[in-house]
Amino acid sequence: MNKRELNSIYSELEVSTAVMVRYLDDMAGLNYTVGFYNGHYSKNAQGEYEREFYPIPVISVAGVCDIEIEPDAIAVSSKLKRETALLFDYNALKEYKFEVYGVEDYLADYYVNGDVDKLLENIGNSQEREIAYRFTFGKSSDFKQVARLTLFLRSNGFYY
Repeated sequence: MNKRELNSIYSELEVSTAVMVRYLDDMAGLNYTVGFYNGHYSKNAQGEYEREFYPIPVISVAGVCDIEIEPDAIAVSSKLKRETALLFDYNALKEYKFEVYGVEDYLADYYVNGDVDKLLENIGNSQEREIAYRFTFGKSSDFKQVARLTLFLRSNGFYY
């Protein structure tokens, strides 16, 4: 990869970040910071977690979530207390693609293939005090939908 290719990738990341920030600016009461961070994990084609060494823009919405602007997607990370996660109405999330896993044991997948009963069983059997959520959106995401999710998370007890 040469500098031109790298600049092209990061130029797209900066444009996506700027668009996302504009939507967040329109939302009342959302405070955020923006930075570039590496060390994220994502699943590869075999479903195994891999560490990403390159930095990506991350919009940290104070007390609510992190919005990660990745080269091929946008991800929103947040958490719930274990007790809240067990009582949460997961039908409210049916329009979103998301994963649920442990905070301490982040390799423990609790939500697989949309089985809410298994999700609740996994959370109930875990020793975790907090449960992590990662919502994923395609590269050409509707930034407004990501911003709406952020407000939903804030109003439903999610935090970061």
